[in-house]
Amino acid sequence: MPRTRSMRWLVFLVCGSLAAFGCSADSQSADPSGSLSLDLVLADGVVINTVSWRISGGDMEPMSGTIDTSAPGSTASVEVYGLPPGDGYLVSLEATSADGEVTCQGSAEFAVAIGVSTDVMVMLNCKLPMSAGATRVNGKFNICAQLFKVVVSPLQTSVGNDIDLFATGEDHEGDAVKYDWAGTGGSIADPDLAATTYTCDEVGEQTVTITISDDDFGYCMDDWTVSVTCVEIGSCQDVDCDDGNECTDDDCDPASGTCINEPIQDGTVCDGGAGTCSSGQCVEVDQCEDVLCTSDNECVEDGTCDPATGMCIGGDDKPAGTACGDGGSCDGDGNCGIKINTCAQLNKVVVSPLQTSTGNQISLSAMGSDDDGDPIAYVWTGTGGSIAEPNVSSTIYTCAEAGEQSVTVAVSDDGFDLCIDDLTVPVTCVGD
Repeated sequence: MPRTRSMRWLVFLVCGSLAAFGCSADSQSADPSGSLSLDLVLADGVVINTVSWRISGGDMEPMSGTIDTSAPGSTASVEVYGLPPGDGYLVSLEATSADGEVTCQGSAEFAVAIGVSTDVMVMLNCKLPMSAGATRVNGKFNICAQLFKVVVSPLQTSVGNDIDLFATGEDHEGDAVKYDWAGTGGSIADPDLAATTYTCDEVGEQTVTITISDDDFGYCMDDWTVSVTCVEIGSCQDVDCDDGNECTDDDCDPASGTCINEPIQDGTVCDGGAGTCSSGQCVEVDQCEDVLCTSDNECVEDGTCDPATGMCIGGDDKPAGTACGDGGSCDGDGNCGIKINTCAQLNKVVVSPLQTSTGNQISLSAMGSDDDGDPIAYVWTGTGGSIAEPNVSSTIYTCAEAGEQSVTVAVSDDGFDLCIDDLTVPVTCVGD
């Protein structure tokens, strides 16, 4: 149900200050929150696009965010709602110019009172970029990359067929490792990859060499050579080595024409997912392994798993009178009776910046809480502009026309029937 509550919020505004720079400001009449907006545009072409803010102190966890001042007419201003009343608060601002050469910092203390919008002026002091440099030269030792693994398979095949090549190199300092494969009497598909293939082009004893380096093969090189054999085509022609077992790799020995059926890696899925390979055989697996059929309805028993499909079968309804919810009880048909509901409420709302130009955006963020743990729904509305996603906690408002406008956020845990908590924040959209 709607309710009256204390409101606590903060509006702060900034202006950069430096002997070599000037801060241009356009003042205007105060809005209902009593805020004042100042543009962060420094002299000599220095532009501040973003201002970072952080609020600490008081009886709260520190909170922070950024103000986007890149759009024409945007001001370095933000309104933060949800601060507990009290003294000892500190707001800190930091900004960096678009070219990264000028940095600005500033802070100010403030107090928060219930039902009062606290205006805080923060003076940012800006540092000019350094005008001189230096050089510093240090020597560096490089530990050369080393070969860790080399796999060549098979060691014999027929002309026109491939041999798989694989290598792994290690570098102590984590430098990038480059690969270079070379062969005699054949061709390498991709010689600069860790994994590639060698194609036999002629009959005879041949070699494949892998070389790695972490300095572009200038000084640091590590290599390994493997002997391979390429034989005549014909021994395996028209030989079918398929044994009908999906858990074996089927191949023909080109030298003898005999079939080789080697088990594939254990754990490989087989039989359409109903089994896994083990020592060359497909073994049926338990479809219900690691399957939980926990009921998400406190008035329905947990379900059971069907071992044939691995699918959950729903449980029975709990007896009528079984306790559920906050003081409710089950009706015997899987439903929980009426319970007392504590309405959701807004905890924090952040709208930034409070002024921008038409066609640009204002960031919106809200956070609600519900003592019963019920899901919280959000609805954002605005005048004179559009909300990108009105039903999420964080979204954006786009200024469509110039003028004084407002943005309102409402939260509810009962579909906005009786329990509604909302807050309206005034914003300003200026012409381009």
